[in-house]
Amino acid sequence: TSCYPFGTRMYVPGWGWGVVADRGGAIKGPGRIDLFFTSHRQALHWGRRRLEVEIIRP
Repeated sequence: TSCYPFGTRMYVPGWGWGVVADRGGAIKGPGRIDLFFTSHRQALHWGRRRLEVEIIRP
């Protein structure tokens, strides 16, 4: 989502720390993020979750 600038750090419980490196056009609104996984299987295993993330803006 374009709500978070590139470089924004986020802590996602159960996944760990991440950095905004891509802002896909299909992700709309500040309450949604897209996580990168190295395989399709990992992404399916994670699934869709509602979590509170910690955001550290650059």
